[in-house]
Amino acid sequence: MKSSRELTPARLRATLVAVLLFLLALGVVVFMLGYRQITQYSHETQEKAAAAQKSNSKVQDLMSVKRQLEENALVVNNASQLVSESTFYAYQDQIIRDIDAYATKAGITLENITFNDAATATASTTTGSVTSPLPAGIKATTATVTFRNPINYTAILRFVHSLEQSLFRMSVLGVSITKSTDPTELKNDPDAITCDPINIEVYIK
Repeated sequence: MKSSRELTPARLRATLVAVLLFLLALGVVVFMLGYRQITQYSHETQEKAAAAQKSNSKVQDLMSVKRQLEENALVVNNASQLVSESTFYAYQDQIIRDIDAYATKAGITLENITFNDAATATASTTTGSVTSPLPAGIKATTATVTFRNPINYTAILRFVHSLEQSLFRMSVLGVSITKSTDPTELKNDPDAITCDPINIEVYIK
């Protein structure tokens, strides 16, 4: 009697078919896994390429903005200078009005007020022989005031006091006066004097 475990042609064919089916299934599984990984890698590559292109576009935009800023830098600088000059001239008008008002209040008539443009860039103020720096953002300009002489002595004192107490910080750099010798002037005002033009240093922001 033959053993039940004997390898017969039919059993061999069945075994071969089973092995082939297993290998086929394994191949399908390996193919699917490989295809999935390839697809995922392709998507990641496309996303990275899109991100790189977007980043490159941003860099180009930034470079374009930088070029525009460089091209407009001169225009911006000129505009700032115009604003600064306009502000300074507005200060000049206010300073003239203040000085004239103080003179009128003191009973003094002014002939002229002029400004030394070179002094607008002064970075320090001088008191006697000592020079001290101005605070940041503060500029100094010098106004020269010419009077219509003769002037009353007390009036010039009131005028100088008003200047140094003004809203604009003002400093009278010096006053040169002489006693009037004109009999007519002294008859009208015993305290009549002649005052030379005075320089006033004005500090502005």
